[in-house]
Amino acid sequence: MGHILLHSIAILGFLYGLDIFQQSMSSIEVPISRPFWGKKESENLNQVLESGIWTNGPMVQQFEEVLACEFGEAHVTCVSSGSAAIELLLYVLRRQATNPLLVSSVLNFVAGAAIGQRYGYRLALTDIEDTTLNMCPRSLERVLESHSTHDLVIVMPTHFAGQYANMEAITSIVNSKRGYVIEDACHALPTAHSGRTTADSRKSTLATVLSFHPNKPIASGEGGAIVTHHEQLANQMRQLRNHNMDHYPLTNSNGQERDGEKKPWFYDVAFPGYNFRMSEFNAAIGLAQTERLEDTHRRRRELAIRYNSALKPLKGAFRFLPSDDFLHGSVHIYPISFDLARLGITKSTIFKCATDNGVGLQVHYTPIDHFSFFQETKLSHPVMDSIAPGLVSLPLFPSMSRGQADLVLHTITQLVESGGCLE
Repeated sequence: MGHILLHSIAILGFLYGLDIFQQSMSSIEVPISRPFWGKKESENLNQVLESGIWTNGPMVQQFEEVLACEFGEAHVTCVSSGSAAIELLLYVLRRQATNPLLVSSVLNFVAGAAIGQRYGYRLALTDIEDTTLNMCPRSLERVLESHSTHDLVIVMPTHFAGQYANMEAITSIVNSKRGYVIEDACHALPTAHSGRTTADSRKSTLATVLSFHPNKPIASGEGGAIVTHHEQLANQMRQLRNHNMDHYPLTNSNGQERDGEKKPWFYDVAFPGYNFRMSEFNAAIGLAQTERLEDTHRRRRELAIRYNSALKPLKGAFRFLPSDDFLHGSVHIYPISFDLARLGITKSTIFKCATDNGVGLQVHYTPIDHFSFFQETKLSHPVMDSIAPGLVSLPLFPSMSRGQADLVLHTITQLVESGGCLE
């Protein structure tokens, strides 16, 4: 019975989104992504199952300690998702302000912007760099100059596709406005690049958020983390993820000790928190994944090198191709942007051709200002507006075979040379 339960948990833990699941049920031979796992994950899951401690146990703590080393001995708080990590930070900071501003790149997953709007932040969007698709510092300057009346400014740059944003320029601009930087590093593990670690730059930011969704370099089924060098903030995050339950309310007259009698059952809640805990099962998978992070990164990088080499001769057909500098990052996804006008095709044609060839594609991402919920007057984002129409991500995952990579490149070549798939 235990083995059946464990098998079910493993399957559920690795289901990686409805889109990918649907692809696997169709004729897709090369999915957009696939988790990379082995015997260690099963061993860790068995250990948790047999321990009887399925939440609030040692696996989460061990996972946090390993991640802290990756980020230069920072404080790490694991939570139930990357979105939960963003929500805890924006919730805490929002309590300090009456007129807060959240600035994101226009090219980002919708979660951060949506959470900001839910908590009453004014949302502003920057354009992207045409070489990296990351937040453009010059655009950020213009955005902050046009939003000068806010009593709280939070800027959330993303290390898009795993290529590191220009944090030196971004933090300098934000610090001059007395704002906070929260790094969205959901694409950015491992952290090492160009002979140094991004932990150095993160000491100048308030916090960094991570995601352990199954398509990420470290996957845990679902999960996320908050990384910070501010101990007080870390302690607050740990308490908030567990309903903000304070077992040591020293200033409360109804606290743990009264008339000399201890009350080990007592806790206080000063203001509402959340149930954003990471389970022991998710942490068990994530902990095993950290042991193969280097191998995962090597395999992703090898695939990206192959893509770069094959697509460079076709560069004129694209409005964006990753540069060789992209290979120095985490290589999380492989985005390209077709020049639709030059090729005389549509994005629907691209997806139909890929599907007919058994190749799964995805779009990372629909620009935030395209969503109905974004009520801000639409600003000009010329780089994003140029790249978005033809933007797609190619399959990239560590267990991808040479034959699968060949099929992807064959499909892209057909699109470029023939304007569609050959019958």
